[in-house]
Amino acid sequence: MQVELAGRLEVFGDALYLVPEAFPQTHGIRIARNGLHLGTYKKKRFEPSFALGMALTTDEVSQTVSLSEENFKAYVAGHPISGLQLPNGWYLVTALGNGLGFAKIANGTLKNYYPKGLRYT
Repeated sequence: MQVELAGRLEVFGDALYLVPEAFPQTHGIRIARNGLHLGTYKKKRFEPSFALGMALTTDEVSQTVSLSEENFKAYVAGHPISGLQLPNGWYLVTALGNGLGFAKIANGTLKNYYPKGLRYT
């Protein structure tokens, strides 16, 4: 599936943003968020952002993992989820059809990328 992007891509430091076309050029002006944060370049790889995971639907991504109620509670508390039989890679995490951002699966374990400021127990 191909997603149509409405705007222009801009890099700020190591972060990639989708900026609305109507947004003025802001060179030299400090702005907290000038568009949708798509992700960050880290060590020669791209890590999708929480904001991108919240903006996309399950129809717009190729890899998703749906959490049970028990796993959802553990995930939003900051714990990794083990025992998944999925290939390694980045997945859109969902619960009850709602996106919770992206997470990485490595060797059957869902690494927790849920923002620390949003976690609760």
